Amino acid sequence: MPTRDELPPRTGPWATRFDSEEALVQAEDALRAAALKHHDLAPILPFEAVYGEGEDCLGKATAVGIHPRKPYTPSGEVNYVYADFSTLGLL
Repeated sequence: MPTRDELPPRTGPWATRFDSEEALVQAEDALRAAALKHHDLAPILPFEAVYGEGEDCLGKATAVGIHPRKPYTPSGEVNYVYADFSTLGLL
């Protein structure tokens, strides 16, 4: 069993991916507007503030991370898992 220091980063090489160019543009526009409004160059918004609540969030972005209980496959490769964002996610 590898030690914590030997494990790869929990989010893998990326934390999220946008599922379409339109979803990326919508997120970029919302974050730029929040940056201007609040004079904050690195705003963090709830996912629902950008895409709406509930089902409206699905299909906009996919989280990519490493399986917390099984970080490696039987062949020794990193075991990435994917999940759709819910309204509890942050951008």
